[in-house]
Amino acid sequence: MARVYYYTDESGKNPVKEFIDGLEERHQRQIMRLIGLLAQEGAALRRPHSDTVRGALKELRTRVGTLRYRVLYYFALRDTAILLHAFVKKTDAISESDITIAGRRMADYQSRIRSGRIKL
Repeated sequence: MARVYYYTDESGKNPVKEFIDGLEERHQRQIMRLIGLLAQEGAALRRPHSDTVRGALKELRTRVGTLRYRVLYYFALRDTAILLHAFVKKTDAISESDITIAGRRMADYQSRIRSGRIKL
């Protein structure tokens, strides 16, 4: 089991939740099912549902019809996953811009944990 949190910036913006909320209900359900699977399996979740992107950065992977959705996340603690960035994957490789967004959010979150502004 793992705890799963959405990244929220200091202004209160929650980009992953906003992305999911903007999707059709059927697509929302599929992504939420996958997030539930992450909560259930934790770091043991593997392909085809999860894979490592780079370093500590991982991806949740799902498809609805022809659309491939990805949610980038990392484990802030052994049993605590932070959902950083969500998008529709349009090419075979994850774009560097999506990796950069997730990396910046991960660094921000880690900094706020170290400074005590976020308690896990």
